[in-house]
Amino acid sequence: PPHLVEHIVLTGEVTALFDVFGQQRIKEGKYSAGAIDSKWTEEIKKDFREWAKANRDKLPMSLESLNKYLETRNF
Repeated sequence: PPHLVEHIVLTGEVTALFDVFGQQRIKEGKYSAGAIDSKWTEEIKKDFREWAKANRDKLPMSLESLNKYLETRNF
């Protein structure tokens, strides 16, 4: 249904952001693959939010939309 399309697209975009962030932090040696692939600690969640803020010009959605989505997700 059309009313679900926005949520599906946003979920896909956020998942892609998680992947980019995770791969970058693993390459940097900041986190292990296990830490990224598990439920994120508060430290990783905070780091992701800071990373997203620093990269806001590269986000496929507004930072406000991302933050609103993250409030509803247990990641």
